[in-house]
Amino acid sequence: MAQPEPEPPPSSEVSPGPGGLPAIETPEEERKRNRWLLIRETLAFQAKMLLEGTRDLLLVPLTLLAAALGLAVGGARPQRFLFDVMRTGRRFDRWLALFGPVEHEFDSPRADPERQTADSYLQRFEQVLIEQHERGGITTQVKQKVDDLLDGLEKTASTTQRHVAQHFETPAHPEREADAPEEKAGGAN
Repeated sequence: MAQPEPEPPPSSEVSPGPGGLPAIETPEEERKRNRWLLIRETLAFQAKMLLEGTRDLLLVPLTLLAAALGLAVGGARPQRFLFDVMRTGRRFDRWLALFGPVEHEFDSPRADPERQTADSYLQRFEQVLIEQHERGGITTQVKQKVDDLLDGLEKTASTTQRHVAQHFETPAHPEREADAPEEKAGGAN
């Protein structure tokens, strides 16, 4: 029995070249692709943390309200209102999957492909941006400008690193450097 063929890489990976084979990526293309991957993952993580913070802001008053409601009309099970709030928070945490990409949730054999998470919504949003980019829409212009900006930042950082390295390689006070061996020799006696 033949093994099923592996899934093709996602659209953020190497794009197919002639004949459907993966195109060979130059080091420069790989660097730019990895740079955009970092930007994408950072923005997704920031958006998810913003949602988590909003959840926390909402849960504080809801928890207090549930506790007050439980004490006022809870009867034999006053905690039921609080537990309902906690279950809702747990469902939100599963939907948000804050550390989903780190856990490789979708690679797991137990992962439910039909389960909607924040990542699935972010992937749809990313797909819209990719489609706009492929059509030459505004995202193409924005991407090129951001690439140019990042290239400039890398060049500036490289130049700054060289200047800093040169600064630490040359003595700050040459007269002190010349006196140093005599002091060491004189202090040894």
